[in-house]
Amino acid sequence: MRFVITATPRAATRYAATLMQALNVPCVHERVFRPDRPLVDVLSWYQAADRGESSWAAWTFLGSLPGPVVVLHQHRDPWRVIDSLAHRNSIIKLDAPDTANIKIMRAMVEAYCPRVLQCDNAVDRAAALVLDWNALIINAAQLCASAYHSYCVERLDVPGVRELLSLIDVSRSDAAIERALKDTDRRENAGRKVEHDVPISDPNIRKYVESLGGVPRAQRISVMPTYEHKSAEELVDLMSPELAEEINQYASRHGYPTVEVPQLALVS
Repeated sequence: MRFVITATPRAATRYAATLMQALNVPCVHERVFRPDRPLVDVLSWYQAADRGESSWAAWTFLGSLPGPVVVLHQHRDPWRVIDSLAHRNSIIKLDAPDTANIKIMRAMVEAYCPRVLQCDNAVDRAAALVLDWNALIINAAQLCASAYHSYCVERLDVPGVRELLSLIDVSRSDAAIERALKDTDRRENAGRKVEHDVPISDPNIRKYVESLGGVPRAQRISVMPTYEHKSAEELVDLMSPELAEEINQYASRHGYPTVEVPQLALVS
């Protein structure tokens, strides 16, 4: 079972891995295909052939593998991806704290997509990353994939998931697929999240709760900041006309909405 699900950052690769797990298909999220992992780990993953991997960086490793793998290229509404990259993610926010992890990921973006970090603002950088990263995935898959399939995550339904599974030689009933789609939160990794009935891992806290006669379980609430989403029209107002038109072309190819670019409309 050698397959990768890959996309741009913020394009729901965590959701894809969670959906596969709900279908009892072994698939991890950004466990192996990460810019900070040594090649020996990648080769061990390939040789084991016991699970897939869903990662925005997966395509960058394809040329290092001993043989081809199935590449599932996931797309998400580019306006939502741009909004998320520009306002929730630190990779292209140059004023964000430079943690070691961010530095590594930013170096990868700079190496493969040099125009991204040369853009003047975060929205332009996000748009350039969507365009260039997806193009690089296609190029890598043409060279290294045993099979390649492109799909839009928002339109995954029972037939769509069945097609993905057939590419990796897995079969599940329509009822199982429908149940997995229903049970998997599409807002995985989308912001504030509440998990119920979580075991308390800290032994001191667990002991204290037990001393009060309580059950040592809790709710876990993420503290990731949320923000008000910007519309596609608002993003276009912040974007260079040339990049906005490129995003429109990408959106049209994949069945996503396009937006009138005011500056281009004035010129015409």
